[in-house]
Amino acid sequence: MLRRKILWDHGLLYDEKFRHAEDYELWTRILNITKGYNFQFPLVKYRVSQASISKVHAKEQEKTANLVSCSQLIRYGEEFDSTWESKCIMLGYFPQGISGESPLFPGGRTEQMVLGN
Repeated sequence: MLRRKILWDHGLLYDEKFRHAEDYELWTRILNITKGYNFQFPLVKYRVSQASISKVHAKEQEKTANLVSCSQLIRYGEEFDSTWESKCIMLGYFPQGISGESPLFPGGRTEQMVLGN
């Protein structure tokens, strides 16, 4: 839950480049400008079927979500453990300062490709 005013005041919309993980990427940008909290109990129940986006596009969704996670690790200057460094390199994201291309931002330097900027 959040106030609609936060989205409007900051021009926050879904970014279609993050196919099947648009909401996850949007929340990372929201949490860059306001506080968040994880409830320890569910607020809603939802059904997942074999035809749902989460099932049909699970691999693509995971890859895109990992790309968002890599960008956030870079943004906050977090240390990469070997597992995350390998994931980020496979996705085209590299530790800060190393030139490379991202599958979502071809042609640019990685440290300039931090999402939400």
